[in-house]
Amino acid sequence: MRRIEAVLFASSAPVPREDLARIVGQGASVDLLVEDLAADLEGRAFEIARVAGGWMFRTRAAYAPAIRAAADVGSQVLDLSAFEVGALYLRHHRAVPCCLRVGVSCGFA
Repeated sequence: MRRIEAVLFASSAPVPREDLARIVGQGASVDLLVEDLAADLEGRAFEIARVAGGWMFRTRAAYAPAIRAAADVGSQVLDLSAFEVGALYLRHHRAVPCCLRVGVSCGFA
């Protein structure tokens, strides 16, 4: 289950079942593992969504107003997908702000 979580977290596009099956190995049920992960995420601000024949993380619809409000910084509108990925990265890795700049390594593994 955690392998699927890691792959979905790292991917910017939906991950097809075939790719997840290669990651978890033969004999493991991708559908059951995704269901377990979805249950593990209950009550969180994001969920696993079935999109374009694969799965990906997506912010729950209930949080759309908060994301829109945070992304609206005057005349500059942020790319919401980048905002979501940054928020997930911070939650998972407790990163410092320098890690949000593209190409900057803060020395965290």
